[in-house]
Amino acid sequence: MKLSIKKHLFIVLAMVMLFVAFGGLAGCTMPPVIPPCVSTCGGCGCGCYQNRVCRCGDTCGFETPPLEDISQDGMILTFRDEFASRTIADHWDFQLAMGSQGPNNPWGNRELQFYRQENATIRNGQLVITARRENVIFRWLGNQGGGLPNFEELYVTNTPLDEINFSAIPALANYTASDVTILPRGASNRPPSTPGRLFMSEFTSARMRTANSFNQMFGRFEARISLPARTAMWPAFWMMPERNTITGGGWPRNGEIDIMEARGRNPYVVTQTVHIGVGTNARHRWLGRSPDYRLPEGVTIDNFIYYRIDWHPNRISWYVNDVNVFNLDAQTWRLPSGSTGTQTNPGIDAGWGGVWYNPVTNPNQQPGLNTAQILRPDRPYAPFDHPFHMILNVAVGGWYDDGFQPRDYDGYRNCPVHMDGVMPRRVFEERFEYAEMRVDWVRAWQFEEYQDWYFCFDTNTPIMPGWGD
Repeated sequence: MKLSIKKHLFIVLAMVMLFVAFGGLAGCTMPPVIPPCVSTCGGCGCGCYQNRVCRCGDTCGFETPPLEDISQDGMILTFRDEFASRTIADHWDFQLAMGSQGPNNPWGNRELQFYRQENATIRNGQLVITARRENVIFRWLGNQGGGLPNFEELYVTNTPLDEINFSAIPALANYTASDVTILPRGASNRPPSTPGRLFMSEFTSARMRTANSFNQMFGRFEARISLPARTAMWPAFWMMPERNTITGGGWPRNGEIDIMEARGRNPYVVTQTVHIGVGTNARHRWLGRSPDYRLPEGVTIDNFIYYRIDWHPNRISWYVNDVNVFNLDAQTWRLPSGSTGTQTNPGIDAGWGGVWYNPVTNPNQQPGLNTAQILRPDRPYAPFDHPFHMILNVAVGGWYDDGFQPRDYDGYRNCPVHMDGVMPRRVFEERFEYAEMRVDWVRAWQFEEYQDWYFCFDTNTPIMPGWGD
């Protein structure tokens, strides 16, 4: 007897409901069953994304080229954005302004930019994130709670503050230039984040993530990206957790995976890192390849380069153009204080020696006291055992590159010898006006061996079939 597609789906859903009701895991909500797109997605700009969800976007009049079929042995394609549509919001949401700490410490890193959705566009089938020199005047609202924004953008211009005609701009008519505080570029003398106060940032950029559309535990995460090779540019392709499943703090206790970061003034190297919080106070500890990975001769970060991680329960491996540049295992990221990790391949396999840690210059960045305090003892792969989402952004300034600032004039500079590993190179660089990160595609895969594994948010426990076998 031949059944219709709808009857097939009904039977599948009924079987799942019976399993949950009678044989399922007690006290845990099973992941929702999302049927594949079995009906035609109708309307302009509609399509079947990720082989399961029918979504529509404002793409009328834009010819979308057919996507090439791709496959990987032993893996299932779970996320794919080739930026063939004009609608970025199909997969991404935006993080705006300056983060929860506001003007006093933008994004916790002394960054200089103000994030805007307008700085991310699709051009010729590529995502383009543009960092610009432009002034944004905004009112800081403080923490309002309830998911409300903590800022109000008032005016964006290339005009210097002292030349703006405030009376001619409705949003600024009740103010003068003296009411606006320009965010200082240095790390000292930061202004207080007083609610209601007006500030001006001199730079804009964009930061986007898949938090509301895609999170995954384990798998392959990859992208092909060209990065801006300009002073003070801090581009990154990285991951943060879907939820805080380890109590006692959010970041860094629940983990961060940096697939790739770069310093624009040194176009010869890229870095790979994880961040965790240890001890009773969730003190920040990070582990990364040391020294930084140097790109092959003739290759710089503004070339299109293929970045990826392969994330397994007990190991994360980083690749640059298919070259394995760094490995990190769970035994290492959970090391108690005073332990030493093994380094089969020093500089690639990370042990304790691969930790960027100096107790003299960074006394607050110390390892934990014991394994139980570091992470939950019942989760041997924590904090990298729960779903994470992907993030793309270009920050401006910040601590990552020693507080360097965008250039205000044309001139020569030295390439940093401590990062490049060779004699300083004289590089001519123009006054900064804008710089671009270009992304050809972003994809995620799940290894078939983990496709039945998931995280139970009811009990904050990873459900891993065969655990302990």
